[in-house]
Amino acid sequence: MQMVSSLFSGVPPLFVALAKSISGDIDCTKRTIEEYSKDGSPYTVIPRAIIYPKNATDIKYTIAFSREYSMPLTVRGGGTSKNGGVLGEGIILDMSRYFTHVKQI
Repeated sequence: MQMVSSLFSGVPPLFVALAKSISGDIDCTKRTIEEYSKDGSPYTVIPRAIIYPKNATDIKYTIAFSREYSMPLTVRGGGTSKNGGVLGEGIILDMSRYFTHVKQI
């Protein structure tokens, strides 16, 4: 029995290769998808995956993946928008988990 297969058991097959390529986390659970489908606005948009990048390489791979599959990519911070700006039907790239310090401007 392989540990790797159980590690990605909650990830849809389309996203497994991406999940193996990045250092950050990918979450496609129903609970998280529902949480990220709303903000402070009256809108509801259901994303396909939530990705929490740990580094610039994770962002690069996620952008390449979204281009390859023509999947919309929405970057999200605190999720406090009141006009639906942090909602998207493709990938939500949540920067709030690991990108917490400004190192350089």
